[in-house]
Amino acid sequence: MTPNKFSLNGKIKPITEATISIANIEYAYGFGVYETIRVIKRIPYFLNEHAKRLLISAKIIELGHKILADDIKKYVEELVKELDSNEAYNLKILLIGAKNPDDCLIYIFPSKPIFPEKKIKRDGVEVLTVQYERPFPNAKTLNMLQSYLAFRKAKINNCYDALAVDRNGGITEGTMTNFFLIKDKTIFTAPK
Repeated sequence: MTPNKFSLNGKIKPITEATISIANIEYAYGFGVYETIRVIKRIPYFLNEHAKRLLISAKIIELGHKILADDIKKYVEELVKELDSNEAYNLKILLIGAKNPDDCLIYIFPSKPIFPEKKIKRDGVEVLTVQYERPFPNAKTLNMLQSYLAFRKAKINNCYDALAVDRNGGITEGTMTNFFLIKDKTIFTAPK
């Protein structure tokens, strides 16, 4: 799918107008949160949960705004109708803070998903570990520099991903993956 439209504060626009001003200090400093929603056959999966989680992330970093979960759902549903594609794709939602909560921006745009090859599920992958912890681990913030550098290191070393290791030696997440393991029919993952 070649994206040709996006949503800005609920208004559908041509993708060529998807810009952020270099004067937007909040974006430049990563004062924003995001979600990624999988869309398959025009159905946005777990839309309610993603909308709620976006707002929880905003609350964690004290990003004041006037956006409601119902607004997000409406904006997503309207954009999906406009895109009119049966292909699988992701929708990225960015909620960017502002000095005045009325001036926050919410961008929603399609992006091509990265689907793991079937052999990965069968054979596994090479990964490396990197010591880092996100400052707000329960918020999906735009501040992704550590993750970006870790992923780049993984690629340089021919690895599929890098796993973040916290100060206690626990694995918390991958840079582009969630981490969990199964032992004796019990699922283990990072605590909430």
